[in-house]
Amino acid sequence: MLRVALAGGMVGGVASTLFSTYLPLLLARSFTGLMIGALYPTLLTLLGDSRTGVDRARSLSALQIYASLGTTTATLSAGTIAALLDWRLVFGLTALGCLALLCALRGATADAAEQPTAVLRQALSASALGVYALAVLMGAVLMGVLAYIAPALQHTGVGVGVAGVLAAGYGVGVISGAHLMRRLVRRFFRTGLIATGGTVLACACAVSALTLTPPVLAVTALLIGVSSAVLNVSVQGWATEVAPRARATSVSLFACSLFLGSSLSTFLTAGLAQQGRYGLIFSLALLASTALTVVAALGHASWMRRPGAGGRGPGAA
Repeated sequence: MLRVALAGGMVGGVASTLFSTYLPLLLARSFTGLMIGALYPTLLTLLGDSRTGVDRARSLSALQIYASLGTTTATLSAGTIAALLDWRLVFGLTALGCLALLCALRGATADAAEQPTAVLRQALSASALGVYALAVLMGAVLMGVLAYIAPALQHTGVGVGVAGVLAAGYGVGVISGAHLMRRLVRRFFRTGLIATGGTVLACACAVSALTLTPPVLAVTALLIGVSSAVLNVSVQGWATEVAPRARATSVSLFACSLFLGSSLSTFLTAGLAQQGRYGLIFSLALLASTALTVVAALGHASWMRRPGAGGRGPGAA
């Protein structure tokens, strides 16, 4: 899966550098997204199959750190490269990155999974569907709101470059939160971690709902990053446990739900953003994050009480 996804991402990246008209470029980017979108769920599945308990939680936090480093680097560098040199170079560099990772995987092998054949019925159980629904809401708040940090900063009069730097505080928050998470998982049950991460997310939305200034928006980006490291990783861990015999399918559906929520959020609030009503967007995000925190914490606590639910110790899903 990793090799196929990287090869497809490389082809899509090269194709993206060759087209400049809208429709061909749209198709090339969509194909690239289709391929690259398979990487993260596959890595989550690998960690779910090879790690348990606290070790799994810490591994998911480490994965979040590296993913955020990549996101932060791209946020800071992609726009600058496109503005100073050529936008095609950005897509070309991602193609080279895929090629480098393909070379790194040369000769790599994986042990056969010692689990039963994946059962689609388990991946579509009531518990699993509940986790996917939470992922839609989490994607709408975590990722959807994050997309408006830089535009909101520009709306306050900040330049594009400064807006990018301040918005990149998200990556700093993720890295800091992930390090914190590695300590918390040894002491707290995952229900408490979900509640903590959700509370931080609500606070992030609340401060920008009250006032829109560059320092406040920078704090919001930072807190969203911290919440992502705690809340998102905790729910990801839950997703790897909710259907263990169909882990690859359930994790993929979880990731799909996360990005679906992000897309729906952006689509539904685009009109407000065009009107410059970012305060209202953050207010709606505050309501959604509060509901997410309550439902996710109560839902996970209920799931943990089910017979045979995995992970009874601290940090367990």
